[in-house]
Amino acid sequence: MAVIPLGKSFANWFAGQAEYPTFKKTGRHAQLSFTKDRFTKGRKAQIAQVGWVRMHEALLCVGKVLGGTISRTAD
Repeated sequence: MAVIPLGKSFANWFAGQAEYPTFKKTGRHAQLSFTKDRFTKGRKAQIAQVGWVRMHEALLCVGKVLGGTISRTAD
């Protein structure tokens, strides 16, 4: 999943729309992006490599969720 945003950032740089991409230190803004994983109604999500994860908020949308991002903002 990390290759797609990297390709977009280099494409913007080659087109002259942005500056050269800077690489960030891992762990500072830790996040995980995933696609086609299972969600349940309520506050749980099942992620392939992690397992069941409790979410801070319940799902507010109606329909099928195709992807998501989990991020850490505190310890």
